[in-house]
Amino acid sequence: MSEFISAVEAGKLTPVSASTIKRFIRDVVDDPNHESRDKIQPSVEELKRAQEAGEPYRWKIERDFVIEQFGTAEDSGKGSEGEASSEVLSILRQQLEAKDQQIRTLETQLDRKDDQIVRLDDRMKETHVLMQDLQKRLALTAPTPETITVEESKTQSKEAPKPKRPLFGGLFQRKKEGSRG
Repeated sequence: MSEFISAVEAGKLTPVSASTIKRFIRDVVDDPNHESRDKIQPSVEELKRAQEAGEPYRWKIERDFVIEQFGTAEDSGKGSEGEASSEVLSILRQQLEAKDQQIRTLETQLDRKDDQIVRLDDRMKETHVLMQDLQKRLALTAPTPETITVEESKTQSKEAPKPKRPLFGGLFQRKKEGSRG
């Protein structure tokens, strides 16, 4: 004889909840001609007697039948963990491959930038050498500076310069010593 367990115990045994077990029991019990009705207690006659007498009753389901319908919690846990872990591994492998590709791309870009920097540095050195050479050439060909002052140019152009009188010099002249009076 097989063992009958309550819906709560069946919920602990299987990966589904006790309310799911109760719904399943209700579906089987509602159809009196269901092929699995004999795997649920109370039987149809016991149920009628308990209902007529007003006695409480508790649904029980055959343990093997529950396992057959829903499997055990350990089996489903192992299967789902195995599937989940393989899916997670697959996703992680894809992400790892994508990251590796990004790293290779970034390394290539860094190598190109390093080459560009080296070439730019070489060009700057060449420009520096050319500028030094140009400065030396300009220094050699530059005319010697002649200092010509404005006064010299005026004296050369005019033979006898006239003494300048102050603007108000005629108004405030000093009298010469010999002529006082």
